[in-house]
Amino acid sequence: MSPLPDPDRTGSVWPSKCGRPVGSRIVGGEEAPPQQWPWMVSLNMAWGSHFCGGSLITSRHVVTAAHCVSLFRLLTHFLQVRVGAVTARVSLVSIHPDYGRLAKFDSDLALLTLTEPVAFNAATAPACLPSSEAQLGRPAMAVGWGKVTEDALTFSSTLRQVEVVLQDADACSGYGSSITPGMLCAGVSGGGRDACHGDSGGPLLTQDAEGRWVLAGVVSFGRGCGRPDFPGVYVDLFQFRGWIAEVVG
Repeated sequence: MSPLPDPDRTGSVWPSKCGRPVGSRIVGGEEAPPQQWPWMVSLNMAWGSHFCGGSLITSRHVVTAAHCVSLFRLLTHFLQVRVGAVTARVSLVSIHPDYGRLAKFDSDLALLTLTEPVAFNAATAPACLPSSEAQLGRPAMAVGWGKVTEDALTFSSTLRQVEVVLQDADACSGYGSSITPGMLCAGVSGGGRDACHGDSGGPLLTQDAEGRWVLAGVVSFGRGCGRPDFPGVYVDLFQFRGWIAEVVG
């Protein structure tokens, strides 16, 4: 496994300041304050229709879920991303080579390379990548424009956030063999807080000791939205740091 470049080093690829917003699928959450999540990306069809989320990790790279973009590997001209006030085109879709190998959503991870770098400012900044394994029992924040209820007909018109808790494997036992080692489960006892349709590919964030927001996971799948005994399932990004480093270069 290749070492991940230090996200704190200065330079054009890995920014010196990540995970620090200007301010301090979402079911049971609240509207996100403006500029709270400046790395938040909306994946759009070329005609402007949102369908998944993502997170900016460098000026030219977006992390998202493989199931959101696998069909675009040879059709990048149909895909664009919106981050802050910027709309950018995609030059390359990189799908993790183990995607779908052990289960349908196994290694559900992709990286998008943008045709041009985006400038970092108050509305556009990168998230930090994890330097240690996710700690079970810690609070985390899921963010997205997904449906606010399982039976909603449309996605949210505003960016929303919801606090959940990183849970152990027992909490995800209802999914059976669909759970593989590169996954995280997050939710709350009794359900009611979750990502939902349209949030796939978006971030699951935790804060480190310095107060920076770290991209612990990527929204992957779930049974319904906010159902008891079926917390949301996320890609565990710490387990994929080597592959990310190889793609980013």
